[in-house]
Amino acid sequence: VAERLRVQVANTKLALESGQLVRFTVSIGVALLDKPDINLDTLFSSADEALYQAKNTGRNRVCIASH
Repeated sequence: VAERLRVQVANTKLALESGQLVRFTVSIGVALLDKPDINLDTLFSSADEALYQAKNTGRNRVCIASH
């Protein structure tokens, strides 16, 4: 799902009032709630770390957190 969203955003062009077309990219960090003892703070922290990994390794990508 995250990769499809990333591709869709990258393929979307927005026309400004001036007529100029602009494109966007998105970096996405994903964390999985795969263990019953993970709390929301840990889950969001893991997703945030994955997001920064995506940004620091070239942007416009999806990174999945590892616990």
